[in-house]
Amino acid sequence: MSTWSRPSEKEVLSGFNIRLAAYLEVEVHLLELNNEVLHLRAAEAETKKKEDFDKLTANYERTIAEMRTSIAQMVKEKKRLEIEKEVAVAEIEQLHNKTENLMTTVKKLQEASYHNKHGIQRLQAELVSEEERHRELDIENKKLIAEAAELKRQYEIMEKQVKEMSVNNAAVQNEYEAMKEDFELLKKTQGEKLEMVSRRYEMEMSAAVEQMERDYSSRLENELETQRGEFISRLNKYTSDVERAYRMGLSDTSGTQSLDESVEESAKLSTDFQVSWEKLHKQKTIIDEREKLVIELENKLRIARADGNIRKKQRDETIAKQQQHLNRLRYECEILEGLNEHLDAELQSYRNLLDDEESRLSISRESLSVNDADVQQFISVGRFAVKTEEETPNRNCSIETGSEGENGQFVRLHNHGAQAVSIGGWMIRSEGDEKEIVYRFHPQQILDSGTAITVWSAISGNIETSPGDIVMKTQRWPTEKCTKITVVDDLGAVVVTHESADSFDRQGRLHIYM
Repeated sequence: MSTWSRPSEKEVLSGFNIRLAAYLEVEVHLLELNNEVLHLRAAEAETKKKEDFDKLTANYERTIAEMRTSIAQMVKEKKRLEIEKEVAVAEIEQLHNKTENLMTTVKKLQEASYHNKHGIQRLQAELVSEEERHRELDIENKKLIAEAAELKRQYEIMEKQVKEMSVNNAAVQNEYEAMKEDFELLKKTQGEKLEMVSRRYEMEMSAAVEQMERDYSSRLENELETQRGEFISRLNKYTSDVERAYRMGLSDTSGTQSLDESVEESAKLSTDFQVSWEKLHKQKTIIDEREKLVIELENKLRIARADGNIRKKQRDETIAKQQQHLNRLRYECEILEGLNEHLDAELQSYRNLLDDEESRLSISRESLSVNDADVQQFISVGRFAVKTEEETPNRNCSIETGSEGENGQFVRLHNHGAQAVSIGGWMIRSEGDEKEIVYRFHPQQILDSGTAITVWSAISGNIETSPGDIVMKTQRWPTEKCTKITVVDDLGAVVVTHESADSFDRQGRLHIYM
C-alpha cells in the first residue's frame, strides 16, 4: 500500500506543480500584456502632448515673425522720416543762405535807389510843366496798378498752394490715424488669440493629467486586489492540500517527505510572488518617471509662456518707443513747417519793404531796367538769386559754366544748330579774379550738330578724351562770383557772351541758350 501511494502522491504533486507553473506563466504573460498596453498609452499621451506643444510653438513663431515684419516696416518708416527731416533741414539751410543773398541784393538795390534818387531829382528840376508832371504820375499810377494786379495774382497762387499743402497734411494725418487704429486692433486681436490658446492648452493638459492619474490609480488598485485575492486563495488551497496530505501520511513514513515537498512548493510560490511584486514595483517606478516627465514638460511650457509674455512686453515697449519717436518726428516736422512759414513771412515783409522804398522814391522796377533790347536783368525771388544775362544775335550756340568738386571748374560750348561748325582758331575768354584767361581751339577743331565740347581747368583732375573733353595744361578758370565769358571766332567776331553774378552754389550749373 505504501509503495503504491508514494508514486501517486508524486504524480499528484507533479500535476499540481505543472498546473501552478502554467498558471503563473499565464499571469506573467497577462502582466506583460498590461505593461505593453500601459507603454502604448503613455507613448500616445506623450505624442499628443508633443504635437500640441509643436502647434503652440509654430503659432508663437508665426506671431513673432509677424511682429518682426511690423517692426521692420516701422523701421523703414522711421528711416524715411529721418531722410525727410534731413531734406527739410537742408532746405532750411539753403533758405538761410538765400536770405543772406537776398539781403545783399536789397542793399545793392538800396544803393542803386540812392543813386537813382539824385537822377530823379535832376530830372524833376528839368520838368517845367504841371501837365507833364501829371502825365508822369498817371503813368506811374498805371504801373503800380499793374504791379498790384501781379502781386495779387502771385498771392492767390501762394494761397492756393497753402490750401493744397493743408489738404495734403490732413490726408497724411488721416492715413496715420487709420494705420494707428489698425495696428492697435491687430495688437489686441493677437493678444486675445494668444491668451485664448494658452488658456485652452493649459486646461486640456490639466484635464489629461488628472484623467491619467485617476485611470492609473484605479487600474493599479484593481490589479493589486485581484493578485492579492488570487494569491491568498492559492495559498489557502495549497495549505489545505498539505494538511490533508499530512493527515493521510501520518501512518506512513513517506508523510515526512510529502510535507517537505509541500513546504518547498510553498517557498517556491512565495518566491514567484516576490518576483511578481518586484515587477509590479518596477512598473510603478516607470509610471512615476513618466509622471515626472509630464511635470517637467509642464514646467517647460510654463517657462515658455513666461518667456512669451516677456517678449510680448518687450515688443510693446519697442512699439511705444517707436510711437514716441514718430510723435517727435511729427513735432519736428511741424516746427520746420512753422519755420518755413516764418521765413516766407519775412521774405514777404522784405518785398513789401522794397516796394514801399520804391514807392517812396517814386520809382518802379521797370524804371530800374535798361532799355537795351539785348540786355535782360531779372530777380528771381523763389530761388533767391540775381542773374544778369546778355544775349547776342547768335541763337545756335550756348555756354554752360559750373563746377564738379572743389576745383573742377569748366566751360562747355553747345552747338544747337542743324549743321557742324568749324571752331578752329576760336577763343574762349574768361574775365574774373582781376585777370583774364584765354583758351584757343585747335585750327582743325569741329563741333558737330547737337554736341558739346568741355574745356576743364588744369586742376580739375579730369582726363582728356578728345574731342568731347579738353583739359588745359596750366591754366584754370576764374572762380569768383562775377565772371564774364566771351566766345570769339577766328575773325575776331563775338559769337556768344555769358556774364553771371550767381555763383553762391558752387555745385550748380547754369544753362543760357543764345
